[in-house]
Amino acid sequence: MALSEKRDPRESFTKKLVRICQRLDEQAVRTITHKHIYREFTCQIEITMVWAVGSYARGALLCGDLDLVIGYEKIEGVLPSPRIWGRAFFGSPALVRYYSGNPIENTSSVSFSEAVPIWTGSECDWKAAVASIKPDPQAGRATRETDPIQLRDDQPASPEVALGLPPEQAELIKKTQAQAMENVYKMMSPYTITGGDKAKSILRQMLAGQVLKFRTVGINQAASTTGEVVLDESLAQSLRIIGIDPKSF
Repeated sequence: MALSEKRDPRESFTKKLVRICQRLDEQAVRTITHKHIYREFTCQIEITMVWAVGSYARGALLCGDLDLVIGYEKIEGVLPSPRIWGRAFFGSPALVRYYSGNPIENTSSVSFSEAVPIWTGSECDWKAAVASIKPDPQAGRATRETDPIQLRDDQPASPEVALGLPPEQAELIKKTQAQAMENVYKMMSPYTITGGDKAKSILRQMLAGQVLKFRTVGINQAASTTGEVVLDESLAQSLRIIGIDPKSF
């Protein structure tokens, strides 16, 4: 039995696209303050173009999500991630994916031949652009060479992988992919959580020490950072505030 991606009526995504365009009409330039590790940055960004791509742009009656390519200009500052500037400009509509760049070269690494320009400036007629995409009962999700490997945690294995397999083998593929995604999340996260005796041992060493040296490991050497923090009485005070007696260690 093939595994299929959950899909919703295109009308639900049209409402989200309309709201996105309305927000851009209200404000297409924003100053965004964001944090990275322990530093705070500010960036001013102007959105210049929005293209609809993917199954929605092809007119599919059911879509897994709304894919948008966003053209922008960084006016000044340190650029935040698409997730951060997307939330600042558009809020947090569910199942909307933002790829910065243009339909040919963008952060999805996919060239979108079906791209439809929607919002092109404050004076544009984006309503007509949205209406120009005619529903097509034959349209659907494009099959690509990369489809057998999921790129999102909410996108199950493609039908090409599980087609014709016994249920137990299809389930094995699903579990293997879920484990792979979990491992990726662990590698990408800059944080590690621990508890119990191990946490007590770490706190005991910190309370007895004077300087904490740390290293945040990124996906490559350039993304990795090092630093140090002076350990003084404020650590013990902070523990007391949250109800932990430093002497208990």
